[in-house]
Amino acid sequence: MPTAGNTAGLASGLWLAGGAATRNGRVRVPAANIGVNGIGTGTDSGPDDYNDTQVLTGRFTGSNSQDVLVYRRNNGDAVIINGSVDGSALDVRSGNQRTMFAGMLTDPNGNDPSQLANPYDASHSGFGYPDLIGISSDFLTYYPSLDGIGAFVATVQLDTPTPTGGADWANWTIATTLLPSGTAMYLWNQQTGALYLWQGLSFTDHQDGTGSLAFTPHLIANGWNAGTNLSTLQATDINADGVPDLWSVTPDGMVTAHLVTMPSPTGPAKVRSKAPQSLS
Repeated sequence: MPTAGNTAGLASGLWLAGGAATRNGRVRVPAANIGVNGIGTGTDSGPDDYNDTQVLTGRFTGSNSQDVLVYRRNNGDAVIINGSVDGSALDVRSGNQRTMFAGMLTDPNGNDPSQLANPYDASHSGFGYPDLIGISSDFLTYYPSLDGIGAFVATVQLDTPTPTGGADWANWTIATTLLPSGTAMYLWNQQTGALYLWQGLSFTDHQDGTGSLAFTPHLIANGWNAGTNLSTLQATDINADGVPDLWSVTPDGMVTAHLVTMPSPTGPAKVRSKAPQSLS
């Protein structure tokens, strides 16, 4: 579970804490700073490169390793770095990182995404490189892969409303993971605490700069962590029960596992939060 630092509880860099072997919602601490070498841009690359960034993981180089995509929201650009198979510091020397230049993710209205997530192959292209999905102003946006490292089709604006039927996408945080059934995406509204799960994401390109997203929606919780400032929200199947769960990290460097039970005919969904752990 990676999280960018430069917060009250974590120094600058990219911090990685692996899950416990028992898959019980605990991580191995202290976390390791795998971002000490920076992102490899400029002449003075260092852990400060991760300040004010969003970090995604996925097979962005087409290999079997979990690579890192570092999105610099203030610049609108990104860097893809080869993953480290043993959890050591990322190697950002030439050949191990690629830059996605500013403008590649800009939407038709001139806006860069405020956040990104990895939807894997929700477009069903069959390519060996994942797509991207994001939030840009009042729209959910999609970036189909062009079957190359950091290569994406121009931004596709989706006609998909928020889980509550509005266009206030700026109020929502998205987090994705891959299940045997396809891509699952959590959507959380920090203001209200509404937490939804969209399962089986399937993207359709309308070939006119717009597209649509099919999915099965579930309301997971109301008032979940309402008003809480989270520096990281990551989806994954923590306990290997086939249901996506959540990791959250707060600015003070505390990580919490949230184990989810899906709604059933006999009752609503449940979120069981484990005791927080300090990453430092």
